[in-house]
Amino acid sequence: MLDATAEQLLDAIREERGNRQIEWATLPEPLVGGFSNQMWRVEVKGDDELAGTLVARVVPDAVDAAREIAVQTYLAEVGFATPAVRLSGGPGQPLNHAWMLMDHVAGTPLLAGLSGPSALARLPGLARTVPSTLARCAASLHSYDARPLADSLGTGDDVLDFLSNMRDRMIASNRTELVALASDLLATQPDSDRLVVCHGDLHPFNVLAGPEGDTVIDWTTAQRADPAYDLAFTNLLLTHPPLDTPRALRPIMTRAGRSLGRRFLDSYCDQTNFRIDPDTLNWFTLFSSLRILVEISNLRADGHDDPRSHPFIDMEPVLQRLIEAQRS
Repeated sequence: MLDATAEQLLDAIREERGNRQIEWATLPEPLVGGFSNQMWRVEVKGDDELAGTLVARVVPDAVDAAREIAVQTYLAEVGFATPAVRLSGGPGQPLNHAWMLMDHVAGTPLLAGLSGPSALARLPGLARTVPSTLARCAASLHSYDARPLADSLGTGDDVLDFLSNMRDRMIASNRTELVALASDLLATQPDSDRLVVCHGDLHPFNVLAGPEGDTVIDWTTAQRADPAYDLAFTNLLLTHPPLDTPRALRPIMTRAGRSLGRRFLDSYCDQTNFRIDPDTLNWFTLFSSLRILVEISNLRADGHDDPRSHPFIDMEPVLQRLIEAQRS
């Protein structure tokens, strides 16, 4: 049975192409597309320009979708390893969400199937490969000129805009401790003489390892920012991995996580000859911690308080301790 949203998406594709003959060649196959997004593996018939296996992605947040589409389209055009966008559209009739069709890429996430005791058994191999792979993706991404994105993303300070928006949302939610952190960060943002294209959510599940190399996906939090925007977030998630791990194994995972984080930063520096300023990295680490805590707050407001509903929820105590330690 065809999902109602997939049926509306088909009508939106027809409208965008001006072609009522377009049909799904096969029933769309649901994929994991993020907490609030929907994704399918699809094939279209009736339009030669949309031939082949594609991924359809529907994004409820129109602002996030516009950012994702703009960044992903630009990067694919200049040769970065991310799926090319074939077609996209904003909210309207018959589909009241933004959407995109992109090339399907064969591959699996770097940490696919990693949980519990299997995580411990695979750690030695992962410690050698995952940090360097993520560092290589970040180094490649940061080598591209961010200026061509000014027309599509605007010319303001992306990070400050993001931070101000988070503070406004936490004021509305009466989360005074997060409002205070956001205000402190707004008052102390470090100067940066280097703005690059940043992913914003570069972690092992957003990198697909395949026969033709590694491909980076999911650009909804992309920004033009100091490289530390990416480095701090990725280091944070490697150092404190939100994995389903038995309590007895958590101390081992904690030590392994610290090693993964150090290897990632060292590998990035080796590949780019970029010197990471400790104060800038600390500021973006607090910024990333705030981002995750705001996301957890939003999840709870929507009735989701089970770690199984989103891995970020398990990170809350760690992030609160980290914030207290860095602000003391």
